[in-house]
Amino acid sequence: MDTFLECRSLSTASSFVSARIYYPCASHTETSVYLPLGSEICDQFMQVAAPPFLAKFGWLLHIWTLIKIPAKTNAPPLQPTRGQLWKLGILSHGLFGNACLYSGLAMELASRGMVLLALDHRDGSSPITVCPESGLFTFFETRFLKRDYHRHDDCAGKHHKHNMLIREASFGSNVEYVKARRSQTRLREAEILAASQALIALNSTTPSHFPDSVSFEGLLDVSSSHSPAESRAESRALKTGCVSLLGHSFGGASVLCASNNQRVGPTSRHKIFQAVIAMDPAVDWTCSQVRKHLFQGTELTGSGGLEEEKPRNQFANRVKPGLAHLPVLLLYCQDWSNNI
Repeated sequence: MDTFLECRSLSTASSFVSARIYYPCASHTETSVYLPLGSEICDQFMQVAAPPFLAKFGWLLHIWTLIKIPAKTNAPPLQPTRGQLWKLGILSHGLFGNACLYSGLAMELASRGMVLLALDHRDGSSPITVCPESGLFTFFETRFLKRDYHRHDDCAGKHHKHNMLIREASFGSNVEYVKARRSQTRLREAEILAASQALIALNSTTPSHFPDSVSFEGLLDVSSSHSPAESRAESRALKTGCVSLLGHSFGGASVLCASNNQRVGPTSRHKIFQAVIAMDPAVDWTCSQVRKHLFQGTELTGSGGLEEEKPRNQFANRVKPGLAHLPVLLLYCQDWSNNI
C-alpha cells in the first residue's frame, strides 16, 4: 500500500512521510505495479545516476514500468494466529533509491509476518517522491544537492562533476561533500524516528485517508513499546523496543544513526527499536557518535575526523547511546571487498 503517514514531531516543511507499507495478507494471484510513478521515476533515475551522455535517455528504463510484483494493493491485512501479532519494521533506502526498489526484500519479510514501512526519504537522496501538500517532489528541487550542483557554473558538466564528487567521497577525499551527506543523514534520522512512532500508532488508530479495507488496529506487536498508562516507575525502566530497522547503503547509515539517538527524556527511557540490520552501510556518512562506536579499538575516524556533537537535549548525556544496547548486524557484499 502506497500512502502517507502524518508525523507531527517532524520539524521539516511537511509533517508527512511518504511510504509503501508491505504486510501479510491472504493468499491471492493478483499483481501490482512495481513502480507506481511509471516513466517519471525512470526519467529521474537517468537524470541523477547515469553518465552525462545518457541523462536524457530515460526511455531506456521504461521497461521497468512493465514489471509486476506478486502483491495485492490495499488488501485486507491477514489476521495473525492467536498469540502471534505482526512484527514491525522500518526500511530506509540508499542513495538514488526509493521504497519500491526494495520490493523483493520487503515482500519476503512481509510473508514471514512483518509489517514493513519502507520510506521514501525527502532529503534529496531519492530521485522522486510524492508530497501530499505539493505533489511530485524531485531530486533537483532539494536544497542539499542543489548546493552541490550550484557549485559549478558549467551546466553541461554538472552531472559529470557531481558523479566525480560521489566517487571522491567514497574514498574519503572530499570532506566537504561527506559533511553535506551527514547533514542529509540527520534529516533521514528524524524521518525514521517519526515514522516509527507513526507505525506503532497504527495499532490503535487508522488514519482517515487509509482505504476502508486496510486497518492494523490490534494486529501489531507493540507490547514492548511505551504505553501512556504506565506508571512513572515503570516508564523509567529501559525497555526492549518493538521496531526493527533495516537500511541499505545511505539507508544503512541512517538506521545506525536513528538507533543511536532514540532518547526521550529522564522519565521515559523506553526503546523504540529492537534490532538494526545495515546492508553495505555508508559508515562515513554517519554521525561522530556512531563512527566512534563502530571504530572503537581502531585508529579510524572517518572523513574529517570525529566532531564534537552537542547534546540533542538536556537529558541526552544521562542516557547511553542506543546503538550500544541493540543487536546490530552489518552485511557487506563480498564481491565489493574482493574488488577493492
